[in-house]
Amino acid sequence: MKQADYIRLTAQIAVLKEIAVDYSGKTIDNIIQQLEAIRKEVADACGIPVVGVIGEAHDLQILNAI
Repeated sequence: MKQADYIRLTAQIAVLKEIAVDYSGKTIDNIIQQLEAIRKEVADACGIPVVGVIGEAHDLQILNAI
């Protein structure tokens, strides 16, 4: 494992802990649907076209541009 992998995993754990608090009692599928709906609203407000699902090349390009 590289240091970058450790940092990524640490960040993922932190995000999942936040989600667990915000969406207590919900299934992961329900959480994903709600987060994708929020993501679409934000993208629409910012004029960003949303294509596909999280993790595809389009989203990675946007993240790298930020």
